[in-house]
Amino acid sequence: MNARLLAVVAAVGAVAATALPAGAVPKTIKTSYAVSLPVPFPVMEDQPPTMYGCIDGEEGLSKASKEFVLPDVGTLKAEVAYTGDWDLYLLDSKGAILAAAETVETGNTSPSTEKLTWKKGKKGQKVTLVTCNWLGLKDGTVTYSYTYGK
Repeated sequence: MNARLLAVVAAVGAVAATALPAGAVPKTIKTSYAVSLPVPFPVMEDQPPTMYGCIDGEEGLSKASKEFVLPDVGTLKAEVAYTGDWDLYLLDSKGAILAAAETVETGNTSPSTEKLTWKKGKKGQKVTLVTCNWLGLKDGTVTYSYTYGK
């Protein structure tokens, strides 16, 4: 065996040894983070141009946005736990709404959860998860999971 062929065989062997075995890729990725939105969105009804007013709210005051890239084809599930009235949206890279979780909860003083599911994720797709405080206490927790597969 010549030296060049031996080097190629050794390199292929090294790559094979470091590659993940079949099925070792995580099936679900799960992330949680806290949000603090001290000022509820000041408009109590949807307003043009988006008709989803809180998406136009001020970042860090009445809304929190988290942008990320989807790792593969799959399903995104997200929820926000809060007290009061909050909403949750999934936007594409152009700001179009892909999924929404919104319930009118005027006068709610109990812990609640808004949940959404979006089953059309594509590898490399940029999305933004937007959490909005319509009329709630300032603190919430967002949890999302991404499950690989069609």
